[in-house]
Amino acid sequence: RALTDAVVHPDCLFPPDDQCNTCGAQFYTRFSTMYPGNMWTAKCSYVRKLLPPLEGGEYDRRKKESVTKFLIYRLWGQLKSTLLEDRVDYFGLGRYRLEHWIGSH
Repeated sequence: RALTDAVVHPDCLFPPDDQCNTCGAQFYTRFSTMYPGNMWTAKCSYVRKLLPPLEGGEYDRRKKESVTKFLIYRLWGQLKSTLLEDRVDYFGLGRYRLEHWIGSH
């Protein structure tokens, strides 16, 4: 309920300035940029610029390509990561892809 209350709060629906494109109770940045629970509000002008999150579409293709590159670079020792483990929620795969979508562009 707290996540829903936050996104319908006047400060999210009618922000005092133009500094943000999205708003929600929690925005994670440690392992990805996402709103847990997929609870957020956003400016329509921002959302129109994003790749549609259609299953099997361009967004999915780019997401999978990015995760693959990340894992390969880390395996080769070319990239260090603070991820504690490899999990689909960390990478925004499977059902988590929509929770990551709004913050991944």
